[in-house]
Amino acid sequence: MCKVCGVSRSGYYKHLATQDIRSKKEAEKIILVNKIKKIFLDSRKAYGSPRIAAVLNSNGHIASQKRVAKLMRQNSIVAISHKKFKAKPKHSNDSIEQNLIKNLKVDAPNQI
Repeated sequence: MCKVCGVSRSGYYKHLATQDIRSKKEAEKIILVNKIKKIFLDSRKAYGSPRIAAVLNSNGHIASQKRVAKLMRQNSIVAISHKKFKAKPKHSNDSIEQNLIKNLKVDAPNQI
């Protein structure tokens, strides 16, 4: 059968031996992606890979920042940067007084 498929006998048996390990890693990867999505949605889509990796590590799940970034990229999870609050200037009374003064006619000094 190895000759028909064009693979070596040792390669075929190595593939069979590591099949369980690969499926176990895939299952761990799926679990990790689900945890990443949960943390991401809990943060209102604001956390990036460094923060998510920190949260995972604090919860006891070992994952590097690079691995989290790679999984986020593969699953199209992108953080949204929210605009920071910027205080708008209040209208001062000076501008209103200046507009009232423009329409007044002054005949002599100190009459306003």
